[in-house]
Amino acid sequence: MRMTKMFLAALTAFLVISLAACDELFVFDFDIDDYRYRFNDTFEANLEGIDSVSITIVNGYVNVETWSSENLDIEIEERIKATDEERAEELAEEIGLKGRVVGSELRIEIDFGEFHHMRRYYACNLEVRLPRDIDLSLRTTNGKLEIAEIDGRVDASTTNGSVHLEGSNGDAELDSTNGKISAGPVEGDLHASTTNGSIEIKGAAGDVQASTTNGAISLEVKRGTGFRLNASTTNGRVSVDLPSDEFNGEFNRRRTRVEGQYGDGRHRIELHTTNGAIRISRD
Repeated sequence: MRMTKMFLAALTAFLVISLAACDELFVFDFDIDDYRYRFNDTFEANLEGIDSVSITIVNGYVNVETWSSENLDIEIEERIKATDEERAEELAEEIGLKGRVVGSELRIEIDFGEFHHMRRYYACNLEVRLPRDIDLSLRTTNGKLEIAEIDGRVDASTTNGSVHLEGSNGDAELDSTNGKISAGPVEGDLHASTTNGSIEIKGAAGDVQASTTNGAISLEVKRGTGFRLNASTTNGRVSVDLPSDEFNGEFNRRRTRVEGQYGDGRHRIELHTTNGAIRISRD
C-alpha cells in the first residue's frame, strides 16, 4: 500500500511538471482556419550598418525573397481567433512586430504587450523582402519557412511545418520536427534535420549533414564536388548512383550502410535516417 501511494505521488508530480513544461513550450493544436479575423500591416526598416536579421514568430509562415534595395520590407497578414470582430480589432491594435538593434543585428519578434496570455489566439503570415547578402535567422512554431536566392548564412527552424531553401551561396542550417526539408542549390555547408519528414537536397557543393527519423533522404551533389560519404538507415536501403570508377565505397550486406569516397574527398557528407531509403547521386 505504501509503495502504491509513493508511485501515485511520483506520477502526480510527473504530470504536474509535464503540464507545466507543455505550457511553457506553448504546445497546442493549431489550425490557421480557426483564426478567421484578418488584418493587414507592414514593417519597414533601413538596414544600413546591419549584417544580420532575425525574425521570431509563434504561429504562421514566413516567406523570404531578396531584392536590390538596402531596406527590409515585411507585409504582415494578421490572423486572430476571437469571439467577435471588436475583440479581434483590439488584439490587432495592441499586438504586432517590434524590432530592436543589438550590435549589427536587427531582431524582430512579436510584441504581445499586456496580451501575452493571449498569444495562442494570434497568428501572422509574413512576406519578407531583404538584401541578398544579409545573414538571416527565422523561427516559428506552427508554420512553414521558405527562403529564396540568398547569399548570407541561413538559420531556419520550425516545429510543425516544412522548410524550403531555394538558391543559397552561404552556409545553412534547416530544422523542423514535423515537416519536410528541401534545399538547393546550396554552395555552402548545409545541416538539415527533422524528425517526421523527408529531406531532399539538390546541387550540394559543400559539407552536408542530414538526419531524420521517419523519412527518406535524397541528395544530389553538384558535379565536380568530391566528398567522403557516411550514410546509414535502419529500415530501408542505401543506393549510390555515381560512376563506379569515381566512387570507392563499401556497403554492408543488407545495403543499409555505406562508407566511401568520391573524387578528391574534400567535403564530408553524413546522411542518417531510421525509417526510409537514402539515395545519393550527382547533377
